[in-house]
Amino acid sequence: MSILQSLLTSHDFHSLSPPSAAVSLKWFLLNLYGRESYWSQLLDRTVFASVKEITGGRIRIALTGGAPISHETHRFMYSTLGHLLQGYGYVRLVVGLKTEDESFVVVIILLLDIGLTEICGLGAITLPEMGYRLSTIGAPGPSLEIKLVSVEGTDYRAEGGQGEIWLRGPSVMKGYYKQPEQTQEALTEDGWFRSGDIGIWNPDGTMSITDRIKNLVKLSNGEYVALEQLESRYRDSVKIKNVCLLAQGGKDFILGVVEPSDDQISKEDLLADLKAIARKTGCSRSETVRDIALTHGEDWMTNGFLTTSGKLKRREIEKRFKKEIEEMYKQH
Repeated sequence: MSILQSLLTSHDFHSLSPPSAAVSLKWFLLNLYGRESYWSQLLDRTVFASVKEITGGRIRIALTGGAPISHETHRFMYSTLGHLLQGYGYVRLVVGLKTEDESFVVVIILLLDIGLTEICGLGAITLPEMGYRLSTIGAPGPSLEIKLVSVEGTDYRAEGGQGEIWLRGPSVMKGYYKQPEQTQEALTEDGWFRSGDIGIWNPDGTMSITDRIKNLVKLSNGEYVALEQLESRYRDSVKIKNVCLLAQGGKDFILGVVEPSDDQISKEDLLADLKAIARKTGCSRSETVRDIALTHGEDWMTNGFLTTSGKLKRREIEKRFKKEIEEMYKQH
């Protein structure tokens, strides 16, 4: 079977828009050859040339961390710009980039507020040599021990390869400055740092993060929902800028507070779009947002709903929309 026949039989390209089809084609070629090829580079010089031009045209490696990135966004970055590495638990990283003819080397020192500042270095990272990978933070960094510990009251059990990520090593902090109670809560007596992140070991020795313990909510039907992971899926919608999902243990569904991309969009249209995203990404009934409240005319970066690193202030949002949330729960 030819490459073209394989492509057409393994993907439903008729239902995709031209840009989406181009990204899917590039992703298929990258995984088929395991590297850039003549055909993928042809797409770079034609379809994706404008994307590369806007970003300077010299990006070879980029980094993501601090929060989950959706598969769709990750594939787009891989296909249009270059390797998008996922990291965990680092604050400083030195990256060396060089042109294909090795005429010069560019060294960039990145000062990042990503992942765990308590680790003071590299916790884990994917590398270009690993190929084009999604949903993994890679293998543990040098000098660090990592283990998974069962989370009480949940289905995350260490013996099943799932649990809270604990880290130990010379790069792990000794404690929080003049905060003995927080230090005792975060560190065990034998030096293990409790990250609060839920991790899963993959068969190849890499690790994936599913959510934060504090963002795990057990619904009334007994199902756990990972709010942060679900939010990364819903952000695939081009009709929203931000979304904050909310759940209560006494209910069997989730709600959302949304910052729309277009202030003129109706609640009904936006909710329908989010439910379509849920179906597309395989969300269960409990993971499908039931109702939403919109923040028309507000910028979450300036109204106090986000931290300086772009993370949600879930409690602030919940407090601000307390009445709307109570009303939505009454209606459903």
